[in-house]
Amino acid sequence: MPEKRALIDDMTLNDLTAVLEIERLCFSNPWPYSIFLADLESENVTTLVVRSGKKVIGFAICMIISDELQLMNIAVHPDFRRKKVGHMLLERLFYIGERQGCKVMYLEVRKSNSGAISFYNRYGFSALYERKGYYRNPPEDALVMVLNLNERLKSGVV
Repeated sequence: MPEKRALIDDMTLNDLTAVLEIERLCFSNPWPYSIFLADLESENVTTLVVRSGKKVIGFAICMIISDELQLMNIAVHPDFRRKKVGHMLLERLFYIGERQGCKVMYLEVRKSNSGAISFYNRYGFSALYERKGYYRNPPEDALVMVLNLNERLKSGVV
């Protein structure tokens, strides 16, 4: 766990500078400010940050569509990785989805991102199919992964 107690909070406009910095540090093709702003303003999108003290150290963005939870973006500042920040975010998203009656959760991940794939596998996600040419900069296919939230609750995964 980070030096100071980490807490999850709703993302605000004031968090965007720190979120954009984390996005640039973590991804080769970072989302622009306009997408984060649109997500903040959308009623269908949940935007979360993790703070250690006043510092934003991670974030997650998801959308609920009917009974499906779509993880759109999740990232942890490199200095705070392997300190359970990503786990905190994912667990909160599960909670949000389950409260809203979601049955499944989907996400896309680069095929080469073995660390992220391993992380998601620990939670019971499985590869559903490949999405050819999904990523740019550099070009790469995505794995679409799925988790049955009802089965997760029954099996007690993680």
